[in-house]
Amino acid sequence: MERMKALVRSLPRLRFGLPFPPRLRVGLPILALLLFGLLSLTFPLRVAAHPVALGGLIVQIEPGKIRLTIRSSVEEICVAHSLRVGDNDEYSAETIRSACKRHAEYLLRHFEVKVGDDILAGEEQAFAPEGGYNSLSPLDVQKHFVNFELEFKLREGQEQKLPASVFVVHNMLEGLDYAPGNPWEAVYVMRTRVANKPYELTLLKPRAPVVFDVAQHVYTDGKVPLSNLPLDPSAGVTTTELAPDDAAKIEPQPGRAETRIDIWQTARVFLKHGIEHILEGWDHLLFVSALTLAAFSFWDLVKVVTAFTIAHTITLALSAFDLVPSMGGIVEPMIAGSIVAVALQNIFWPRSSRGLLRLALAFGFGLFHGLGFAGGLLETMRELPSAGIWSALAGFSVGVEIGHQIIVLPLFFALMLGRKRFDDAQARVEPEDAPPPMERAFALGALRYGSVVIGLAGCWYLYWAVS
Repeated sequence: MERMKALVRSLPRLRFGLPFPPRLRVGLPILALLLFGLLSLTFPLRVAAHPVALGGLIVQIEPGKIRLTIRSSVEEICVAHSLRVGDNDEYSAETIRSACKRHAEYLLRHFEVKVGDDILAGEEQAFAPEGGYNSLSPLDVQKHFVNFELEFKLREGQEQKLPASVFVVHNMLEGLDYAPGNPWEAVYVMRTRVANKPYELTLLKPRAPVVFDVAQHVYTDGKVPLSNLPLDPSAGVTTTELAPDDAAKIEPQPGRAETRIDIWQTARVFLKHGIEHILEGWDHLLFVSALTLAAFSFWDLVKVVTAFTIAHTITLALSAFDLVPSMGGIVEPMIAGSIVAVALQNIFWPRSSRGLLRLALAFGFGLFHGLGFAGGLLETMRELPSAGIWSALAGFSVGVEIGHQIIVLPLFFALMLGRKRFDDAQARVEPEDAPPPMERAFALGALRYGSVVIGLAGCWYLYWAVS
């Protein structure tokens, strides 16, 4: 332990003193932020810091067959088939049309539908882009969708029966990396119904099967169906086993069925998604880690986390209801740039990393992180009732915050322990030479060296994002 203390005391104190007046030192980060934003607007970078392709899925269960309507974003299609932009920095309409034909087959290979132990064979019925085929820039592919109709038939002799339960799983985009160690993920807002009952809502994530109990009309989270009906598809559900008011309406009727919203269930599903979204996203983890490194007291931590939370909650809610204009050309570059900007402030201007400037940066960048959190999630839920959107939004926001705290709190208390163990001990031994707490060896070394690592990681991430 004495060797460790000696090692910490011997750490070189990084002194990046720059010959700038104090006011200019404070203003430089703000000036850099404004210049970065201006350049992003003038020369939009092709950055996608969230490698999640979001889509929609409707599962319609009918006698003898199961229909899937898959709403795939053009972004998903571009990633799946390694499309490249043309000479005009756009995906041409003909390129997208050709990729859609291949994508229908890709969906059939990567979606699995089971009834009992039977894996059903599927076939393509139709596909059509929403709004027709158009040339799209790399910044627009998240917002445009193509609808694919697939049909899976039950085994011969079951044409007039409904399955007891339906198992759906996918591995879309598996093996495709956005950056080394950061794979793409396809997530679908899934709705299921039998006959003309209202849709039931959940999320379908890669290799996370969803089982729908037909008789009870509920999801079972991949567990044994609640109805205790046999899983053998040869013993399917007949119309008489449905509720009386549904048995008379076995044939689908024209028009859209409503989506039944269980507020708490919806919030729980999206809360889990929010936690996973943060823990699987390097950009947010690096940013909040850089903020935490400069928090020298619990009050510092509360202030900076509150500023960031308020900001990203505001823009997440506004973007959910389309109350902010599309800023695809600047949102992702600003998120990537926020990591580097805060790390640089920690390295060169550590004293300003605890004041109003740090709160302003946390709030300002938090606005862009909130827009990034939305990232098309609510676009896939546009047909849902407002109660469903609000419960999903609330659950997702809380999940995002829990994900942040899973990283922030252990890091903060580890830093506090290190400062107390090494810096305070040194101050007691050499009280006359002890510098202020913020400038002691362990505190300053952890802040600056940790920020160097975060800044380099942010630059590396940005490099892969724009390449």
